[in-house]
Amino acid sequence: LSHDAKANNMDINGTVTADGSIVANVTMGASGTLNLNTTTTAGDSAAATLEGTIDGYDAQQGTLNINGTFTTQGVIGGTYGLAAINLDVDNNATSVQGNTVTFAHNVNATTITLGTTTSGANATLTLSETSDGSNLIITGDIAGGGNYTAGGDIASGVLDINSDTDVTGTIGTSGAYLAEVQVAESMVLTAKKSIFAGNITLEQATAGTGTNATLALNGTSGISYNVKGGINGGSTEGDGLIDINSGNWTFDSEIGTTNLISGMRVENGAWANFSNSISANETVT
Repeated sequence: LSHDAKANNMDINGTVTADGSIVANVTMGASGTLNLNTTTTAGDSAAATLEGTIDGYDAQQGTLNINGTFTTQGVIGGTYGLAAINLDVDNNATSVQGNTVTFAHNVNATTITLGTTTSGANATLTLSETSDGSNLIITGDIAGGGNYTAGGDIASGVLDINSDTDVTGTIGTSGAYLAEVQVAESMVLTAKKSIFAGNITLEQATAGTGTNATLALNGTSGISYNVKGGINGGSTEGDGLIDINSGNWTFDSEIGTTNLISGMRVENGAWANFSNSISANETVT
């Protein structure tokens, strides 16, 4: 689709590539792929726009590829979910800047992948709810591009939390770490499964007005989870809370070493295992 398209519904069971705007509720079958590519007329990195919802025809069907900056204008996977969402698929070793995709609505997909193994710059997934003030719900795993090497400064995706968000799947995977997870001041990232990232930053609160960024770990009681990656505050003053609410969590890296965190709580019934130093400005309880 090299021109704008408008319809009540668009059903896809092959491959559709768009570089204009689509106004429609899109449904994809098992063989359906929708590529939203950089527009040919914008002269920048904006992807084709889509105003409407996107869903599978049945459980976890369809692939959405987004190449360029993009913001959702409707729920993705609200009834059945998609099989995959891939960000910055065309990002390669010559890229000087990765694109940012913003999910402003709930999203359900088996896997959401940030970049590829040949990405030359980090793709960024920003979670920023704008419609009704409720928590964003991201159902599925969020994976890096697959090329992360500790200390190697290799692009593997950034997850940027700008509103209260629940993630039901893993954040990063054991084979595809994210480069970084960032949680903005006053926001809560609730993780329900393991986290694999080069670094987790709980960003600095605005003096006098802001409150701590919070990483809440809400696993299933009795089930084991991992947090792979160092956790630091956004400044040397001590920023961010870690709330371990349920589940058995093992941390394999230092906490608060580069920048102090504010504090940590381990709730009754939860379990936490630490093998490295913890540095907090306030209390660990």
